[in-house]
Amino acid sequence: MQLVYDNIIPENAFSNGLPGSGWLNINLETPFVYNGTQALLIGIDENTIGSGSTSDDFRCSPCSTFYAIQFQHTTINPDPNAPPTTGWTLKNFRSNLRITIEAQYYTPVLPNPFSGEINVPIDANLSWSSNGSNFSLSLGNNPDSLVQVINNTALTYWQPEIPFQFNRTYYWRVTAYANSVAYPSALWSFTTLAEQISPPQNLTGCYTEPAIELNWNPPQTNNQHHYKIYRNAGLLTSTTNQHYSDANVQSETSYNYWIT
Repeated sequence: MQLVYDNIIPENAFSNGLPGSGWLNINLETPFVYNGTQALLIGIDENTIGSGSTSDDFRCSPCSTFYAIQFQHTTINPDPNAPPTTGWTLKNFRSNLRITIEAQYYTPVLPNPFSGEINVPIDANLSWSSNGSNFSLSLGNNPDSLVQVINNTALTYWQPEIPFQFNRTYYWRVTAYANSVAYPSALWSFTTLAEQISPPQNLTGCYTEPAIELNWNPPQTNNQHHYKIYRNAGLLTSTTNQHYSDANVQSETSYNYWIT
């Protein structure tokens, strides 16, 4: 588990002051990025002179499932980092909690494709979520020798200029920058799908004013349904033909095309 808060609760954290009526507000010291699966575990080490009673518990609501563990002793003060293995009581009560979720994180999270995803299309783009001001992205087939492919971009996605290779595992990491501090992400990976159809063949292009004329041959294996045409790393159009005329161009300008 990741420690997200470890401190003494200040008096002003109680909305109505002491002895503790109202809400206890805790701002996490380390952002907890909720992904719909993980959970927050809250442990409180509370010490009171003399004996307490059940009315001293945090306000909670009864439920049919055990949601809490309580250890109470008049002389033993347990270590919160190493809770007792015996002497505790399971509680079928749910603590009354309200959680405010705000997007205030810089470390990139929520990779797309998600880490470990398989059968990723070779023309997929990569994206992530972060509040950083700019980013760099490193990519490679070996986790120990990634190559930086973009740097100092404000975008939270990247479309490669050429498609990925079939049936290959790629590793990638995004580093966010905010206030001159670097926040590297975890190392993510994905595997592209196996080749189900061979690539289009013999792509050629020439400029015949006022358009660039593209021509290619069909794949050698399996039958195509349609082709996707990319220009300068962006999807241009789709077609069922084996030729395309791109009239949205300017003279004395370089264009890169590829077909899937």
